[in-house]
Amino acid sequence: MKADKIEMKKTEMTIPDIECADEACRLCIPPSESWDSSLGVMNYPRKAKKKPPRDEKTMVTIIVRINEDEKKEYFLVQRPEKGLLANMWEFPSMVLVKDGTEKERRVAMDTHLKETFPSVDIDVCQTRSYVGEVEHIFSHIHQTYLVESITMDTVLSASGCCHDNHPSCKWVTEEELGSSAISTSVKKIFKSYKSSTVKATENSTKMKNSGTPSRPKDGKKQMGLEAFFKPKIKKNT
Repeated sequence: MKADKIEMKKTEMTIPDIECADEACRLCIPPSESWDSSLGVMNYPRKAKKKPPRDEKTMVTIIVRINEDEKKEYFLVQRPEKGLLANMWEFPSMVLVKDGTEKERRVAMDTHLKETFPSVDIDVCQTRSYVGEVEHIFSHIHQTYLVESITMDTVLSASGCCHDNHPSCKWVTEEELGSSAISTSVKKIFKSYKSSTVKATENSTKMKNSGTPSRPKDGKKQMGLEAFFKPKIKKNT
């Protein structure tokens, strides 16, 4: 009993009294922070400072094919069961350890796609283009997506696109994509892709139109330059 009392007294002595609090006091506002007089007692409890979100860059590839109904289909993969955005669907992606050039990023992404989804033969792609950057801020990550698109030249089988021990995947139309369990970031990525395809179509149309000769509004053919140098022939009356 005596030993217990002595131990209790030692414990009580180690707890400092409020009058004995020093600069390390966790109850007081430190000198580095100012007191907001308008808040009064609402200055307490003090909120812990949050760590700023870390910067992260991710390569995203939107793989497109034309199905038997001549509709576009998009290749989606499912995220792991645990972690950020668990079980949600997204376009194939890869976190970049280092930024690198566009060519280096493509080579790294090609390797990732071939190892993870061997049945999706990206070597038969018809067009490959860079879409642009899409930013999205999570609570702890400032994510920058570097987006590209690949259009397949052949119609592939929708079944068996993945093999054992690799993520689930599927081909979906735009309507099916909209009803799938996708995150806000994936919606932003797809919106950026759609905008880029519209701009590409508009630019292609302008190029085609610029190659055709324009006609006056009255419908008459425009005179060539040589017509101005031909002598006028007077008609006999």
